[in-house]
Amino acid sequence: MIITISSNLFAAVALFRGVKSIRSYLNGVYLETGPYGARLVATDGHTLGVGRIAGSFPVASVIIPELLVKLVKSGGRNASHLDLEFDETPPVFQPRTVTLRTYDNTMSAPEVEGKFPDWRRVCPSTPASGESGQFAHGYLVRCDRANVMMDTGTFAAIAHDGPNNPARCNLGDDMFAVIMPMRNPPDLTPPAWMRDNLVPRDGEVTS
Repeated sequence: MIITISSNLFAAVALFRGVKSIRSYLNGVYLETGPYGARLVATDGHTLGVGRIAGSFPVASVIIPELLVKLVKSGGRNASHLDLEFDETPPVFQPRTVTLRTYDNTMSAPEVEGKFPDWRRVCPSTPASGESGQFAHGYLVRCDRANVMMDTGTFAAIAHDGPNNPARCNLGDDMFAVIMPMRNPPDLTPPAWMRDNLVPRDGEVTS
């Protein structure tokens, strides 16, 4: 089968994949297709990016290897498209060849073996409470970068859902991100030394 995907969407989702993970399947991007559309998914275990692709497709799933993922660049407002080609999912696993074609590259590589995580399990199904949580700055930056690639026309607003639940971020109509929280609570009291004067005041005696 062949599926056409926006290079902006692909590159934005790929920001959330693992890098040099010992779980090789996290270094790739997962594609899942069916009669009601397709989903492009990437996660490093701490963040998750999911993209929506409209259409009707055969039922299939494949983990696109890192080698091919790195070929795709965001086109910004000059968005282009790429084609992915692979055989439909066999009843018994047999490594398939995945071919990726961009406007200036064509490359093939074997699909990644392994079971991709059950990404739907961590996707929120209810509105965020708005109660704040703590999140690693680098994870939030991914949302901002993805937002620029998706050219949403607005900022990447992070919806908090308390200290123990993932935050979430809508990135336009066709992409969603989930960010897992940090478990260490912040110190809410500002340090006393922050307001200390470093020179004596008039009339003040120093020892």
